[in-house]
Amino acid sequence: MMIVYGQASSPYCQKVTMMLECLALPYGFRTPAPGGGDTVSAELLALNPNGTVPVLLDQDNGVSVFESAAILLYLAEKTGKLMPTEPRPRAEVYQWLLFEAATLGAVAGELYHYLCVAPEDVPYAQARNKRRFLHCAAILEKRLDGRDFLCGTLSIVDMAIYPWVNLLEDFTSTPLSAYPHLSGWLTRMRQHASQTPPRISEQVAETSC
Repeated sequence: MMIVYGQASSPYCQKVTMMLECLALPYGFRTPAPGGGDTVSAELLALNPNGTVPVLLDQDNGVSVFESAAILLYLAEKTGKLMPTEPRPRAEVYQWLLFEAATLGAVAGELYHYLCVAPEDVPYAQARNKRRFLHCAAILEKRLDGRDFLCGTLSIVDMAIYPWVNLLEDFTSTPLSAYPHLSGWLTRMRQHASQTPPRISEQVAETSC
């Protein structure tokens, strides 16, 4: 069984639970005690020296993986699903997954911080990250022209990017209708997403796409 350490509301963690649900893999969900820095639990630090979530613990073999993109890759390799085997499409998955990890996710995470967490209003940071988020949306819109999914067929890339695009209207006040290809993709992805959040417990949660 898989154990996910995470926060149910975090897009980083939602990528992982959505992947597990689409693979129909049984998993438990643990929410570490809130805190940061020196207050991070020894259990979590033993699995991830950075003390962040998500972390996946594969109880079948004792392997633990941190960083959401690495977790998606691990699950794809373990199951042989949602990852192409031919070199060219496989390379496309790698590059778009890293686009999410290094660009889209970083920008959206910063935007979330300045909109929802920062103790004071920072208009410059908010405006800059909104522009960067919308730039990413424009890139995805172009990519999806003539494609149902970002790499042709459903893959870990779609799992990685879905939670961020799902927040586009909330984060930027820009209607998804401005991006018709991206909007259609989001509709298709919602058919794969669980409508019920994962249970915040150590009990097994089993769902499927």
